[in-house]
Amino acid sequence: MDRLIIETILADVDEILVSGDYSNTDENPCILLGYKASNIDQIIHAFAALKKLLANHKVSLVICKTMISGMYDIEIVSEALDEPVRINNKVIEHRVVHEIERLLGQSSEIKLAINVSQEANWIHVDEASLRVC
Repeated sequence: MDRLIIETILADVDEILVSGDYSNTDENPCILLGYKASNIDQIIHAFAALKKLLANHKVSLVICKTMISGMYDIEIVSEALDEPVRINNKVIEHRVVHEIERLLGQSSEIKLAINVSQEANWIHVDEASLRVC
């Protein structure tokens, strides 16, 4: 599956959450992309295709603050991709941004996952940052 198709499907994210207990070393924390129930099969397939593309490559996750308060762009960056997968102009609640900041400061292992898959469908993130773009 092409990167642009993956990006288009994953851009329909409804909310960004943090799950997992980052004080518990047995459970790696996770930044969760939350989707509504529509197009579940497409979302799962696109995320699985992205995971396959990124296999055995270093993955960076960049969450960028935009000029509009509360709006963020998310970029999944890897040398396996010709360009980053971009999920633009998404609202992230203020408390979730603080959780992400705390997560980035405390955990060396982070996962990126989707909420619509019953399987362990996640991508290991080697480096993550929250910044103003």
